[in-house]
Amino acid sequence: MQTLNLVPRSPSTPKEVFLHGVGRLGFVLLKELGDHEPPGWRLRAYDSDPELLRCLRWERRHSRLHPEVRLGAGIDFAADGSAIADADVLLLATPSDEVHAVLDEVERYAVRPLTIVASTSAIDAGSGELLSKIIAKRLGPKLAGYAVLAGEMFACDLLSGDPIMATLASADPELVDELRSLFATPRIILNAETDVVSTEFTCAATHVLALLAGCAHGAGIGTTVLARLVIRAAAQMQELGVEHFGARSESFSMASAVWGASIWMTASGHGEDREVGLLLGRGFAPAEVRQTMRHLRRACEGMRSLAGLARSPGFEECSLLRCLHDFVTEAIDVAAFRAEFRSFR
Repeated sequence: MQTLNLVPRSPSTPKEVFLHGVGRLGFVLLKELGDHEPPGWRLRAYDSDPELLRCLRWERRHSRLHPEVRLGAGIDFAADGSAIADADVLLLATPSDEVHAVLDEVERYAVRPLTIVASTSAIDAGSGELLSKIIAKRLGPKLAGYAVLAGEMFACDLLSGDPIMATLASADPELVDELRSLFATPRIILNAETDVVSTEFTCAATHVLALLAGCAHGAGIGTTVLARLVIRAAAQMQELGVEHFGARSESFSMASAVWGASIWMTASGHGEDREVGLLLGRGFAPAEVRQTMRHLRRACEGMRSLAGLARSPGFEECSLLRCLHDFVTEAIDVAAFRAEFRSFR
């Protein structure tokens, strides 16, 4: 049985950040952090796509995204997941359906406790649990600390020079202070939060609301009705979050960067979940949409979180969310979905 090396590294040794998953967010985080070169940190990255990894290692660019953007020479790329053994911080930038595979690698390769920072906030489709709970169960003593990097962070904003808002949440204030030196670049506006559950749930919930907005818009539902649907669904999300997940009611404020800003941006016309919803609302089959998004390496977090929410006590009382779930699981068709949504008062 593998044992953990509990001897700390020398304070003079830079801490290694291992970014797992170089998708849209992962790539721009690498670009931003690599350009900023945060003192005391060393950046390393890996992606399970062999062609993408080859392109990143040898051409310093993404094989599908932003071909004009080159990464700096200071970022190292690992050949495989075994490099987790050298990591102090694992930055999870993978879609939520790949998290279990990454945790398998952590269990296999980690030789000392490591901190996990999850930029993926979702409700697990299989268990209905938040990722923080799943990770804590899986890793046990191999987990030194846990934080969530949340908020609606659009990759194109950072690459165009615009600042982005993000929330860094951890129950350990000392860990938040330490990670600030990694993420607080001039273009990342970082808010600190100690309530991990509320941050994770509200972030996952906004993915579902964006999916709902996309489905409704794609099905031909007008702006006035759509606005009412999003407001009503947000209230149902808040009730589920507070009563069944332990989130704080004040976390559902429109002044929140995670809740208010994310709802405004995703439900009003941006983000992958709204794009998925548009395709579903226009009549494309869910399996076809999933396959297309998987081919494009784009996430469907709203669909996965909705499946997880459906396992929660009290979900059946959430009429709008239940109707959305029936639609994306093909229990009702577009015509029935449109009629149901237009009937809500």
